[in-house]
Parts: sequence; C-alpha cells; structure tokens
Amino acid sequence: MKLFRTEEILWQKVYTKELKQDIKLKPYPVKVTGVVPRVQDVDHRIQKGAVIFSATLTAGVYFLSREGTLRYIEVLQPVRYVFCPEKVLDGMEVRIDCTPETHNYHLAEDTLSVDFLLNFNLEAVIERPAVFAKTLEAKTERIATFRVIKEEKDVAGIRFFFEKPDCRRIITVKPHLAKVETKVFKGLVAVEGEISADVFYVDGSGLERHSQVAVPLERVISCNEAEPEHLARVTAAFSEVHFRPSHKAGNYGIMMVLRLDVKVLKKEESQVVTDFKHEGYQTVKEELQLKEVLDEGAFSFFVAESYPLKGKNLVDLYGRVERVSYEVNGGLLVAQGAIGVEVFYIDENLLSAYRYIEINFSRSHPVGTVQTQVSYELKPRILHLSGVLKDGSIKITSLVEIEYTAVCRRATPVVVDIIPREGIERELFRVEKILEAKTIELIEKNEIILDYPVKLVEDIKGEVENLNVTVLDYRFLIQGGLSVHIYYAGVDGIIRCQKNLFPFGVLGDVKGGRKDMHVRVDARISEVSTEIKTLTRLDTIFLLSFDIEATCQQDLYLVTGPTVLQNRRYRQVYVEERLRRLSYIMPLTAPALFAKDIFPEVTEKWVEVDEAGFWIGGKLRVNAAYVGRDHLVHHDIDELEFKFFIKGKEGLDTSRVSLSARPKKVVLVAGGEMLEGEFEISIKNYYLKTL
Repeated sequence: MKLFRTEEILWQKVYTKELKQDIKLKPYPVKVTGVVPRVQDVDHRIQKGAVIFSATLTAGVYFLSREGTLRYIEVLQPVRYVFCPEKVLDGMEVRIDCTPETHNYHLAEDTLSVDFLLNFNLEAVIERPAVFAKTLEAKTERIATFRVIKEEKDVAGIRFFFEKPDCRRIITVKPHLAKVETKVFKGLVAVEGEISADVFYVDGSGLERHSQVAVPLERVISCNEAEPEHLARVTAAFSEVHFRPSHKAGNYGIMMVLRLDVKVLKKEESQVVTDFKHEGYQTVKEELQLKEVLDEGAFSFFVAESYPLKGKNLVDLYGRVERVSYEVNGGLLVAQGAIGVEVFYIDENLLSAYRYIEINFSRSHPVGTVQTQVSYELKPRILHLSGVLKDGSIKITSLVEIEYTAVCRRATPVVVDIIPREGIERELFRVEKILEAKTIELIEKNEIILDYPVKLVEDIKGEVENLNVTVLDYRFLIQGGLSVHIYYAGVDGIIRCQKNLFPFGVLGDVKGGRKDMHVRVDARISEVSTEIKTLTRLDTIFLLSFDIEATCQQDLYLVTGPTVLQNRRYRQVYVEERLRRLSYIMPLTAPALFAKDIFPEVTEKWVEVDEAGFWIGGKLRVNAAYVGRDHLVHHDIDELEFKFFIKGKEGLDTSRVSLSARPKKVVLVAGGEMLEGEFEISIKNYYLKTL
C-alpha cells in the first residue's frame, strides 16, 4: 500500500430510507426461501448545495416452484435520493456507503412484496496538505447590528381631567410622551411611562396661562415573535384631542387617541476579521460605511421669555427652530439652539411694525451611558407658540419637542472572503450600509409680486416645508415647498407682511444606489438675497443646501475568523492495486478473418463484505470489431459477470473502489467462429487510517 492523500472529515451523517418493491415470480412460486439485496452502479454528485445519489438495487430471489425446483431470479430497480447537507465547501467530496437489507417480505399468489431498508452513511471530506497542524491568526473587530423582528401597533383612548379654578377657556392641549420604559417578555411587550399634556388656557383676567398634567401610561402589546433577550423601541403619535367643560367650574375633561408603534429588535454582535495576512491565501477586502442605530427617543421642554416691545396689539406670531446642536455631558444629552420668532404688531402710533426675536435655549435629557463614536441626529419642532403683549413688553411662550436618534457611523475595512476558504469561517450579516453621504445645493430664484408698492424690505425669512423624497432607482427626487415671509415698508410708511409658497424639486443620484435604498435629507437655507425690481416686483434668490445620506439594508457574508485546524478530524488514505485474470470465449455473429479492435469496459460494480474479507464483482462488456470472411467490418457486443474474493484488511473504504479492464491476449478459435480472450482486471482498494 502507498499513501494516496490526507483528507479532513468535515461532517458525517447517517440516513435510513424505506423502499417497497413488488416482484412477479415465474414459474408459479410455492415458497420463497430468501431475498438477497445488493446495490451496484453507485453514483452521486453535488448540485446546488444538494447531494444527488443514484444506484441500482438488485434483488436476488430464491424460491421453490410447483415442480419442486429451486429457482433464482434477479430484479433490477433504479433508486435515486436527494440529501441536503448543512455545509458545502468548494472542493468538498462526499462519500456514500449504501448497505441494503431485507426488512420484510410477503408472497401473495405469484407476487412477492418486499420491504427494503437502505442504510446510508454519508461522509464529507476535503483534501488537505500533509502539513495541516497550524493556527491561522487574524485581526478582528466587534460589530453590532439591530435587526427588526416585528413591528406592532397599539391604539388606545386616553382620558383625564384638568382642573384650575381660574381657567375660563382652554386654548389648546399638546400631549407628548415624557417617559417610557419597555420590557420584553415571551410573546408580549410591556410599555410603562408617562404622558405629559401641556394645557394652554385663558385665566379670569384674560391672560394666557400654561399648566402641565402627567398621565400614567401602562400598555401590554401582544407580539408572538418577542423573546426576553430582545429589545423594544416605542414611538407615540397623538390624534383627535378633544376637551370640554364639566359641571364644575374650572374643570375640563380631556380625551385623546394614542397610537404606539413598537419595534421588537434583536441585537446581534459578532467578531469580524479586518486584517488577515498568511502565505498562500488571497484576501478580498471591502471598505464598509456602517451605520448602527443605538437609541431613539424624544423629549420636550417649555420656554417662556419676555422682551421689551412697545405696541398696542399683536397681529401675528410665527416661529421656527433656527439652529440646534448638542453636546454630551456624562449621561446627559444637552441640546442647544435658538428659536426665531417673527412678531408682527401695531405700534403706539397705530402703525404696522415688525420685529424678529431670537430665543436661545439649552436643555438636557438623560440618555444613559454614551459609547465612543456615537453621534446624535436631532429633529426639533415647535408644538405650540403664543405671545402676550402687555406693559411695554411681549411674553413669548413656546413648547419645543426634539426627537433624537443615537447612531454610530464608522468606516470599517472588513474581509468578505479569503481564498482558499479551507479553515475559514464566514457568517451572513444584515448590516445598515451607508452608500453615500454628501451635500447638494439648489439655487431657487423666484419673482414675487407684492400687493402694495414697496419702499424698503425690512426682513425676509424662508423655511423648507413638506419635504418628500422619492427613490427612483439609483436616483432620487426631492420635492417640497419654500415658504417665504416678506416684511416690507410701503411708500405710505406702513409695514406689511406677505407670505408666499414656492414648490421646488431637485434630482440627485447615489453612486451604487438601488431602488430599495433609504435616503435621509436634511434641508437648510444657506443664503438669501433680494432685489427690488419695480414698486410691486421683488426678486429673491435662496441657496438651499441638502445634506444627503443614502443607506440600505444589505445581506453580506463576512469572514468571522479562522478555524484551528488541529482541532479537526483528519485521516490518511492509502491505495492498493491488485490484478486479476479473466478468461472468456465470445461467439461471433459472422466468421472472422482477423480481430481489429477489442474494447473491454466494466459497466457495473458491487462490493460485499463478510467476516473473512470481501467480494468485488461487476459486469464486463466486451466490444469486438473484426473483419469477416466477406471482407466487411463487423461489430459484436457481449457481457459477462465476474467476482473476486479478497482477504480482508482493516479500514477498507467500500465506497471508494475502482475497477478497470484491458485485453491481455486475444485469439480466434473454431475457424474464426469464436473469440477467445484473456482480460486483466485492475482492482484499486482504498484504506483509511484515522490520525
């Protein structure tokens, strides 16, 4: 024996299949004395991750006929099975050993019904180099992803009472979610928190007042996919807020509809390989721009400031959050910014007047432990804005809500593949991949026709409203409206306000974009310029800047690390070749002058193992081409069965037997009526030795 190769055992599986077969026996049987099954012509292949097995089941039946004679017949039946293994690697080979056995049989008249059991031993191996005991080292980095398991909605009606003895009339009620905690159990999500309702009302003296009511929130939401190790995020939306006075003075009943949107998330953390350098391996890297959403939430706060302003009456009030920034101080998220308020009023001379007031704010909100490389995306909005003009000053009251999202953006060079893949582990990840982040600009020129002749433009303010993004393919369309407020003094000295809305659209593209990507857009006005063309015509130019971030959910195979090869199972394969002689006389269909070509071929093979050794059998097909006495070329085909006994040795691999044949000596006998040949059968047996 000589060493053939070294191979690694990847996996081993055992299957049992049942097979029923009905066999017609002729002549008419009296008794069946035995059924001997045998599997031959075994073949298998790997196709699309499945192992397809095909073979021929030969059932040899011994039975007594009515004449008392012992008869024997063989019935062939092709069999085909498909196995789906868990792991398929490039270069992997599958060894299949099929052992049939007769489980039961029953004779009814001349029909024999047989139940066979086919026992399959599947073994996946891959060839390894002789020096296999080595450890591959790699540089790794931990990444975390949050996968949405399920989204649920819960709608509830909230009712509470507001009582103030000096309340004469409620102006508006602005509810928001102040505190919220979620606990995930098997099959359900518990939401506990507090709803804060800001109530703006008019007191007995006719002044606007503010008060706040805290309403406890407890909801249990069913979710079949929820598990205790999952996380949950909750957002709230309020609608249909109604209030009406009760029989008691200063007492109001308030009702609203609350919709909770719950996302059940699964946090998945794993080590991925970022660098791998070893001789003989080719590394495929990709620079990933990853975005991980770590936290989401919202908080609101109340701002009330007074400013000197001499006026008789307040005409209009409009406000927007002009800017907002943040800093992290310990476990607090500190939001800082400014609210811009446009005040349009009647001054002491009973003339229209305008003033722009900027209110600075700084509020903190607990966010817990903040990791490094975490940034916050803030989306502020004004829920309520009111003003009271009295005693030479104006008091501006504003309720501001800030939605925040904690994200971690990082550029990570990851290894997506290593060639060859032997000893390399890869996993499928779903990551939020940043396709592109950039800023695009749009110059918006508009002509405004004023209602009255203009002498001087006091101020001009703009705001982007109703922003909508439509993803086309790799391109996207941004649509919205530019709201413009113009405060100008006419030739008569009266200050007037005119509001205009201009729709706009801008088309952008993303390198490597696709139809299922998500495009987040933040719009801002960078520059504003105006020019008076005529007494009633004004030209405005707005420079709009759009901060674009395109992301997509991508399923990506990443290399998670090398495998320690010496912890696996290995074996050596030895081969031994034997030669056997087979003599055969083949009758010819026409008298031959001389033989031209002889082609022997082994078409079937089978192996039977017993205590002393094993039998190797098969079928030899002989293709003979010869020249007859009529000087024409004739072609005859004949078959014969053979089997040889070989003494047993330990570790024989019955699934790996090779048979081949070649002619040794061929002569014409009986005056050219027959062909006598001696053929050499080569038998290669393989033996396994576990290391």
